[in-house]
Amino acid sequence: MDNGCPGGFYGANCSIACPDTNCYCHLETGTCQGCKPGYQGYLCKSACEKGSFGENCNETCGHCRDIKNCSNINGTCLTGCDAGYQGDLCKTQCDRGSFGFDCNETCGHCRDINQCFYTNGTCLTGCIAGFQGDLCKTPCQRGFFGENCLRKCLENCAGCNNKTGLCDSGCLEGYTGYFCKNACPYGLFGQDCTGVCNDNCTGCNNVNGVCDRGCHLGWMGDYCDKDLLKIMMYRLIPIKTNGSLGILFNLLQSMETIFRINHDNYQTASSHEGFGQKNPQVIGQQQKTRTFELYPFSLIESVNSGQTWIKGEDIVTVRNKPISNTFMNFDTYR
Repeated sequence: MDNGCPGGFYGANCSIACPDTNCYCHLETGTCQGCKPGYQGYLCKSACEKGSFGENCNETCGHCRDIKNCSNINGTCLTGCDAGYQGDLCKTQCDRGSFGFDCNETCGHCRDINQCFYTNGTCLTGCIAGFQGDLCKTPCQRGFFGENCLRKCLENCAGCNNKTGLCDSGCLEGYTGYFCKNACPYGLFGQDCTGVCNDNCTGCNNVNGVCDRGCHLGWMGDYCDKDLLKIMMYRLIPIKTNGSLGILFNLLQSMETIFRINHDNYQTASSHEGFGQKNPQVIGQQQKTRTFELYPFSLIESVNSGQTWIKGEDIVTVRNKPISNTFMNFDTYR
C-alpha cells in the first residue's frame, strides 16, 4: 500500500519494520493491510497454491516444464517451458518452424511448415520429397525417393536422388542414361559403359564383357581371347576281328566342338607308336602353342584278334601333314 513509507516500514519517520514481511502494513499501526503478490491468507503467511501466482494469487501459471517451479510471485517458470512454449511465463507458443522444450528444436522437412506441430514437431500433412518419418528428418533409404519416400528407384541405379529419382550417383555396371534404363551400346560394357568388348566376340554381355553370344571362328574363352583348335568328334563302332584283320575307323557321325591343345615338347615319331596300348603316348612333331585347322580322317590299322572299342574323340590330324605325324591321344578298351 502507498503509505508514504518505503515498502516494509511504518511509524514516525517510517523507521519501524512491518511485522509481517509478506504484508502491506498500515502506515501508523503496522497492521497487515493486504498481501504482497504471491501470498495469501492470515497475515499473508501462505504462498499461492501450485499453478497460481501474483496479486491475491489471481494469476495462472503458464506451461512450465515443472509446475511446482512456477514463481508464486511473478509466474516465471524457473526450470523452463514445457514442449511447445516459450517466454518467461511460458504462455507463448513456439514460432513457426520450431517446437519442443523452450522451442529449441527445429521442424523437419514438412510439406507445410505451418503444420509442424509445435509440441513434438510432427508434420501433420506429411513430408516433402526425399524425407520420411513423423518429423520428416530422415532421408529416404537407399533405393527410394519422392514424397514420404514411397517411390522406388529404378533397379539399374547405383543410387538415385531422394527427391527426383534421377540416378545422380551413377548407374550399375552395364547401364547408362538419366534413369539408367539403357543398356550399354553394342560393343561396350561395364561401369559407365567404358569397357570395350573383345573384337573376337560375336556379342558381349553389357555388364561384365563376357562373350555370352559366342566367339568368332578361331577363338574361345569367356572373353574370346584364347586361340583354339577346331576338332571333329567321331562316333565309332566296334568290329569283331579274326586273326590279323583290321579295325576300321568308320565315321558314322561328326560334330564340331572346340578344344585348346598345347603342343609344347611333344615327342617326334614316324609311326603310330603306342597304338592299341592301354595308355598310348601322344605322338607328333615338336611345336609351340598355336592355332591349327583340323580335318576328319579314316584309318585302318592291324590289331590282335578280338572285339575292340576305340575312343576316338581326341584323334585329330593336321591338314597337309602325313598320317605318320598325326597327333593321337586315345584309350582302347577290350
